[in-house]
Amino acid sequence: MDWVVLTNDIIDQVFGRKPYALTIPQLQAYVRTYTYKKSYQMVVTREENKLYIRATNPKSRLPKVQLHPKSDGLFFIKEAALSFSFEKDSKEGVTSMASYYRNKKDVDWKKEK
Repeated sequence: MDWVVLTNDIIDQVFGRKPYALTIPQLQAYVRTYTYKKSYQMVVTREENKLYIRATNPKSRLPKVQLHPKSDGLFFIKEAALSFSFEKDSKEGVTSMASYYRNKKDVDWKKEK
């Protein structure tokens, strides 16, 4: 077991954090590829009632990991100090994603058309 994941699970238990639940249609809205540069992409996929994210560029060092919702539009991973926020509009739905490292904005990702 990864110590970072274990530590996050212990913190959740101590502070009584409960998972935020999203419906399948809410989860499906985030499924797509997001691009920073041509060689830097993040792919969000859904398996049943869980979202996963992975980087396509091996230099990014982000294998497929589960995205855990904090709310509708805000997610985190347990394996590192990374979180992701998604922007939506009324016409297109999800339009972009931002990644945060240690709560500081890192990169803006645009959805692939």
